[in-house]
Amino acid sequence: MAPPRLIKHHLTFTASPYHPDAKYVVIVRNPFDCVVSFYHHSLEDRVNLRMRADTTFDEFFEDFMDGYVMFGHYFEHVLSWYARRNDPNVFFFYYENFKSDPKKTVLALAKFVDASIWEKIRTDNALLSSVLERISFDNLRSGVVIDGDLLQHTDCDEEGHASRNKGADNVSAGEGTHGTEGSPDDPARNSGDSEEEIVALKNFFRRGQVGDWKSYFKPEQERRLRDVYEKRMRGTEMWDVWKDYLGYHD
Repeated sequence: MAPPRLIKHHLTFTASPYHPDAKYVVIVRNPFDCVVSFYHHSLEDRVNLRMRADTTFDEFFEDFMDGYVMFGHYFEHVLSWYARRNDPNVFFFYYENFKSDPKKTVLALAKFVDASIWEKIRTDNALLSSVLERISFDNLRSGVVIDGDLLQHTDCDEEGHASRNKGADNVSAGEGTHGTEGSPDDPARNSGDSEEEIVALKNFFRRGQVGDWKSYFKPEQERRLRDVYEKRMRGTEMWDVWKDYLGYHD
């Protein structure tokens, strides 16, 4: 592929291929909304992400808290990129800020990617308006459909769903009810006979709301995630950005 090349991934900084001449655009979202969004995303892409079709939010929440979800533990992932946020080739920004002021984010991103692009979009109101309309959530939700991908999956049940969470009847020594022993990235956790399947996926853009988590969390789940959040995030810029959304006022 001729340059410039665009590669999208969900890796931590330490797992990401790195080159000083490459530019890295990193978007982060508060963990409360993130787990709800990731749950629905995983249901839609359950074969590729190795999750049962009947997985409940409560089950997924436990895996999220343990880091036994695709791409690993949320806090380790976000903090690995947060530590590089001031690097000249890293553009680190917040989903919540983008939602509240998309124009500001688009202009900042354009300037980071290419000053000539920034100058063009900054001085052409029609072009800027077109970009903002194209990336609006309503447009993405109504106009983007992903289907027909050839996916690899393992441990399929009789209905062709890849089983990520194991039921109690399938637990053996050293295993939990939501995953096998070992790290989330350990291939042994999901080993099995590989097969191919054509999977039709619905649009990944669901609601995009900030604060949607309040419709899903039980009080005990909120308390547990807040405990971890306060220990890992207090004192960071993320704490300041998200405190109003999450009800912190210190």
